[in-house]
Amino acid sequence: ALEVHRISHYLLDLVSRFHGYYSRHRVISDDVPLTLARLYLLDGLRITIRNGFDLMGISVPEKM
Repeated sequence: ALEVHRISHYLLDLVSRFHGYYSRHRVISDDVPLTLARLYLLDGLRITIRNGFDLMGISVPEKM
C-alpha cells in the first residue's frame, strides 16, 4: 500500500528542524567558506522538499 503520509511527515519534520537552525544561525556572514556551506545546505533542503512534493504529486511554483 502507498503510504504517502510518511513523506509529508518527513518533510514537516525536516522543515521544522531547519526552522530551528535558521532561527539560530545567519546564512550570510563574513566567513565565506561558512556562508558557502550554509548555502549548499539550503540548496539541499530545496531539492529534498521539491523531490518530496514531486513524489506526492504536488506541483511547486518556480517563484512566489
